[in-house]
Amino acid sequence: MRRLLSWISLRHLAQHPLRTAVSVLGVALGVAMFVAIRLAGASAVAAFNDSVDALAGRANLQVTGGSAGVDETRLAAVLEDPDVREAWPAIERLVALPGKEGASLLVVGMDFYSDPRIADLVGQASGVTRETLLEFLVEPACVAVSATAAGRFGWKPGDRVRISIGGRARTLTVKFLFQGDSLARAYGGDIAVMDIAAAQEVLGAPGRVDRFDIVLRGGTSSESATRRISRLVPGADVAPPAARGKRVEAMTASFRMNLLALALVALFVGSFLIFNSVSLSVIQRRRETGILRSVGVSRAQVAGMFLAESVVYGVAGSLLGVVLGVAVSSTALESVGQTVSSLYASVRATRIVLDPATLAAGFLLGVAASLISGLVPALEAACAKPGITAREGSLMQGRRRRLVAVTFAAFVAAGLGAAASAWSLQAGSGALGFAAAGLVLLAAALASPAVTVLLARIVCRPARALWGVEGLVSSRWLAQSLERTAVVIAALGAAVTMLIALNMMVGSFRRTVQVWMDQSVRADVFVEPASRIQTGSYSDLPPAVVDILRRQAGVVAVDALRWNNARVAGRPVDIFAFSLETQRDHSALVFLRGQSREVLDRAVRNGHVLVSETFQNRFGKGTGDSFEVETPLGIRRLTIGGVFYDYTSEQGLIVIHRPLYARLWGDTAVNSAAAYLAPGVDPGEFRRRLQRQLSGFDLTITLNGELKERALGIFDRTFAITNALKIVAVAIAVMGVLTTLAALIIQRQREIGVLRAVGASRAQVARMALIESGLIGSFGSIIGALCGPVLALVLIRVINRLFFGWTIIPTVEPAWFLEAAGWVIGASLIAGIGPARFASRLSPAEAVRQE
Repeated sequence: MRRLLSWISLRHLAQHPLRTAVSVLGVALGVAMFVAIRLAGASAVAAFNDSVDALAGRANLQVTGGSAGVDETRLAAVLEDPDVREAWPAIERLVALPGKEGASLLVVGMDFYSDPRIADLVGQASGVTRETLLEFLVEPACVAVSATAAGRFGWKPGDRVRISIGGRARTLTVKFLFQGDSLARAYGGDIAVMDIAAAQEVLGAPGRVDRFDIVLRGGTSSESATRRISRLVPGADVAPPAARGKRVEAMTASFRMNLLALALVALFVGSFLIFNSVSLSVIQRRRETGILRSVGVSRAQVAGMFLAESVVYGVAGSLLGVVLGVAVSSTALESVGQTVSSLYASVRATRIVLDPATLAAGFLLGVAASLISGLVPALEAACAKPGITAREGSLMQGRRRRLVAVTFAAFVAAGLGAAASAWSLQAGSGALGFAAAGLVLLAAALASPAVTVLLARIVCRPARALWGVEGLVSSRWLAQSLERTAVVIAALGAAVTMLIALNMMVGSFRRTVQVWMDQSVRADVFVEPASRIQTGSYSDLPPAVVDILRRQAGVVAVDALRWNNARVAGRPVDIFAFSLETQRDHSALVFLRGQSREVLDRAVRNGHVLVSETFQNRFGKGTGDSFEVETPLGIRRLTIGGVFYDYTSEQGLIVIHRPLYARLWGDTAVNSAAAYLAPGVDPGEFRRRLQRQLSGFDLTITLNGELKERALGIFDRTFAITNALKIVAVAIAVMGVLTTLAALIIQRQREIGVLRAVGASRAQVARMALIESGLIGSFGSIIGALCGPVLALVLIRVINRLFFGWTIIPTVEPAWFLEAAGWVIGASLIAGIGPARFASRLSPAEAVRQE
């Protein structure tokens, strides 16, 4: 019997190829988005970890010193520790390659006398003689380049390569090429190696290194060694190499989790296609089901027959989705990699790392979603009595009777969503936050049938006024077919809800950042090393540049800016040092409480620091509180003078008056400079004059408006991948419109035949079908317009606060609603073209012949 029922289900699927194909594709697209996003995120982190491992070699511990680096003289004390077997210094810098747009190279300075990786490096090099190696060590500015980088940039031994770092252009000579599976794979293979002394001179870091790599003696406790070495190198971060990768993984977790959640929305919308397909199958086969029940087929077997269809959709769609996900993951990796490099850490991700767990998770999610989606219609078919299922229209009436129950469930879901929102903020639970968003989306879907019934009753007269008799017939068709159209309208409603919510969240965030920059970033001209734009990493600005800038006519103030990082309570934070006096007199910070000028003035007089809103949320420290921070000169206790809004650092930002920073950190270096011009001075003309004055340096001089445009460009690229997710979700929902209309046209063949027989033209029949598809899209848009702002508030007030800690001011623009409605109604009309043409071509004589 089971084999017979399976054959019946498979035959039904084969008889409806369009519906089957669309359902499979809907699941496939949802699974593909999940797989692609997860693979891309994991591959970006894996690329960073791979680079860290390649550069660390066999080191057990690393001592790193942030932007200022580590004093190289501290190495002697580290080597005297009884648990340290070996230790060697290293310096790393990302440098720009002038003339090669967007290209960067990782230059690593290695101690050729103590670093154990040198033997492997030379052993994997091609054409290296004793004389070549001696020239490499003795001659200035010589590099060994990986074969990967040489092939990418067209270099060979003897070539002279221009680089840009720290505001100066340098020329390096390629002495030999190396390859292998260790050092040569760092930074995606775009790596060059120098002797450390030459690297310090070329990279502008005399007496400083980026880290010490340490190999401990066998049996040594890394915890005790870490504590002792931390005392030997105050303010430095002492940790295993893998800890760097874990920190980047933790920093990017929120970003990757939010993308995954959006991908799951696409799968959620795709589930409606399965629900719709199985529901249509149950309706169309009610007579067949009644006969089967009458001849002894059990309820469980009937339910299994329809669930088998769901499983077929799920298995086929999930397999296709996994393949599609792997295929498009490289495109997703490019977007994710750019975002990670812009916001978190420089990474060169060039290949997808296939993770069997991700592929299996995508497959199982697709099958589970399909099975759950088909469960309700399968149970409906199984629970109906044999005599009733054989009667026309009974199942539809049962669904109408359950409208109240579904609407009540919508209110329950909405209430649970509100409760989950409140609980998540109190408990700091990201999982509850996502549950709240999911419940809002579910409430929107469950409320769709009731809203559809209401709209269907309202739309008849307006439809007749707008489109005549065709509009009247279409609106009545829609009202009479709610048991079929409600599901696809719910899918459209969920997709539009997500579309509007994302538009509101991203648009509100962008507007908030824009207003914040207008209030906080007021300098007229910014000067920084040219390598900053190309590599995304900070380097030191020559002091002479700041002096020249201060001497320019028309300049009323110059602020020297310094970025660094430190640790508070064992967790990393960002440090931003500049003149609070200059900020007080010529610019502003936007504080949670208090006026900018007053707060800045008190901070200068009392020697206080300022912290960002994210710092306050992360550490629970606000105005008047104090905390300890690790500096190169020891642990220092700082007092908070104010809390300001900031959108540059997720892990927390500490702003320090530059003289106080220099005293506490012993660091006077500068990353960039900002100039405030006198009224009436033309910024463009000033820049041209300054460029002539600074022609001996390799710098980028940016005007205020250009800097803000660049920042907003990074913002837009960060959220660019969400556009693809929105399009996929809407496309899945619109495919449901196609299958539903096709099924409705087939069901109405006799009615259409009668209309044609009494004088309706083919064009009128086609218009009826198109108007109905447009109404379906309109109803979905209205539901999305009602529920989208609610979901947007959850994303802004709950999920954003939990994962990022930023305050975003919600804003509403009519264009976001019009854009969503235009997309969905337009796509629904396009989806209705095929069924409309089919309806218009039906022969009246054939159509009126029934059974």
